[in-house]
This record gives sequence, C-alpha cells and structure tokens, in this order.
Amino acid sequence: MSIPIKARRLVHFTGFEPLDAEAHYRRFDRAIKTSSATFGYQAKVGALHLDDNTPGFKVESSGPNWVTTTQFNLLEHSPIIANKLGLPLLRNMVAGYRAAAMVIIYGGLWAYLKTSWRFALFFVFPFLLVAALLSVAMVLAASPFLLNASRWWLCASLPLGILAFYWLFNKCDRKFHINLLFANWQIGNDVATGQNPDLQNLLDSFARSLMSALKQPADEYVLSSHSMGGAMLVHTVGTVLESNPALFQGKRVVICTMGGAGLQCSLLRPAKKLRHHALLMLQSPDLVWLDVQCMTDVVNFYTKNYAGAHGLENVAGPSVIFIRFKNMLTREKYKKIKLDFLRVHRQFVLGSEKRSHFDFFLLGTSPIPAAEFANFTPSKIPPISEDGKRMA
Repeated sequence: MSIPIKARRLVHFTGFEPLDAEAHYRRFDRAIKTSSATFGYQAKVGALHLDDNTPGFKVESSGPNWVTTTQFNLLEHSPIIANKLGLPLLRNMVAGYRAAAMVIIYGGLWAYLKTSWRFALFFVFPFLLVAALLSVAMVLAASPFLLNASRWWLCASLPLGILAFYWLFNKCDRKFHINLLFANWQIGNDVATGQNPDLQNLLDSFARSLMSALKQPADEYVLSSHSMGGAMLVHTVGTVLESNPALFQGKRVVICTMGGAGLQCSLLRPAKKLRHHALLMLQSPDLVWLDVQCMTDVVNFYTKNYAGAHGLENVAGPSVIFIRFKNMLTREKYKKIKLDFLRVHRQFVLGSEKRSHFDFFLLGTSPIPAAEFANFTPSKIPPISEDGKRMA
C-alpha cells in the first residue's frame, strides 16, 4: 500500500466556458457529491474564498480509514471570454472567420488533419454551418431575382432573409454554441501568438498564483486543466520552470490535462513559446504528466500527445489515460448527452455515476497519489471500496 496523501494542493486551470469562479465552484460542489457517492466516501466542500488573491476552497474528504484535505485554487479566464462574447453578432462573426483564416494561414488546419481528423471537423464545423445559414438567407433575400418577379418584392424578401438568418443563427447557437466557438478560435490564436495583452497579463497572474501554491506545504501538488485550460497550464508551468525551477524540486508534482485542446494552439506556427514550454515540462524530472482522453470527445486530440504530435521522438510523452464516458455514466444519462459534443466535452470535470478507473474528483480529493492513476485500467480501478475504505 502506498503512503496515503493527507494534504494536497490542487491548482485547476478551467476550460473554455463563460463561467466565473463562483459558477465553477457551484458546479464542483454539485459534481463532487455525485462522484463521492459513487465511490462511497464523504466530501465536505468549504466556502469559496480568496487564497492569496486566487479564488479557492477547501475539501475535506474521508473514508473509514483515511482523511485527506485538499486546497483547491481556480485559475479561470472568463473575463477574456466575456470580452469576445460581448461583441455584436456581426462583429463576432467577422472576428471568428478572421480567426479561422489565420488558423489556416498558420498551418493549423493541415496540422489538425494530420494529427486528429475529428478535431479538424470540430474546427470547420461552426464556420461551415454559418456559411450554410448565410446561403439560405441570401437565397430568400434574392428570391425576386430567382423567380423573375418584380424588384419591388425586395422590400419584403430582404427583411425576410435577414430575419431568417437571425432566427436560424440563434436556434443553432442555443444548440451548438456558435458564438462561443467563434470566441474559442480567436482566443486560441491569442494563446499561440501572445499578441493579446489582456491574456498575457492574465497568464502572468496565473504564474504568480502557481508559485504561491507551490510554496505552501503539502504532500502532493496536482496541476490540472480542462480543455483550453491545458494550453494555459503549459504556458504557466513553463513560465515558472524557466524563472524558478527550484520550486518544483523535492516535491511530488503531478500534471493532469483532461480533454486537452492545448495542441489546438501549439500546432500553430507562431506558438514557438508554447512549444518550448511544453518541451520544458516533458523534460523536467520533477513532473509527472497524465493526459486524460476520451474517444467520444471530438474536442480533444484522441491518442495524440504533445511529444508525438510535435515529432519529439526522443522525448517521452505524458502517460495517457483513455476513458469511456459511457462506462462512467448511467445508460440514460449517456444517451441524453452523447449527441451534444460540448456537453460530452464537459464530462471530464463532472461527476461519475459508475465506478471506473478515472475520476477527476477521486484523483483530486482521495488519499491515492495522483500519479498512481496512470496504472489503473477498466479491470483495475482505484482501491477504494464501496463503503469508501482505502484498500491495499
């Protein structure tokens, strides 16, 4: 039996969602109730507070023969997202298509096709969908010409075409989050190029928060991320490795990237700094890197990692943990969400309804050392009994 973790610091880089720290905290509180009930242990979530100017909260979890305290810190980028989503619709569309054009110019589309064709489809989907909606609206607007009718009918067809586009767009946006995806590609380019001063200031503050967390005593330090947060984690950890590598020495530090879209940014040609930071992480003897992937999540680069995708043949990549959401959820829940690709993508940081070999909340709040999750499989799940007892 490995030495149990009694005190843990967990710094979490949130995913690309328009949620502030309070909203992430509320969702965490709901989700851990589901997971802790599934794995049979107790988890008490403390109040959200500022921990050295960083939003945080404490979780006290326990089973019959263990107690673990985890201090969570949330590094979220909702202000950056809000700035993009605050644009009027037409401006956001233009900015989104411009971002897509830059991804192609930067070599992103070709790199996505070579690395993960499903992610390439995720990239082109919103832009093709909106192009189709615009085509429908333009046909309606130009119908008097197409039908050889009087041009006076343009007084009706033009407003009809505009109204049809807005109606169709809003309907698709509610289902597929088109505006959010447009903002995603704008910020993805900003991460790669480093040309957004607000984002750079935020990443600098993340580095300060991480350094502060690493200075606090703990048995283990887990640096986790979801989605776009993976790219921000790499930037932040790489920055600290460059400026103060001694902070990691002599500590048990585990990286856990979930549903990572970090390659979305690092595969773009201007992302030289991001790739350098990833290489520093991969070469660091003080870090253990776990990368959690799911085949049914089109937003992550399934079966690929930073080392393999960038052709680093002599560098060991992260330990990849493959999961299946249908093995973590009830049949009814999985059937309900499986066609909603962004909802599926969020499942990495939501509660498990069935016991399986990976669960974010078990990794973050149980006595099991995080690095051990690399060894668990569907037939070898974490050693927590149904009544929450830690087993050998």
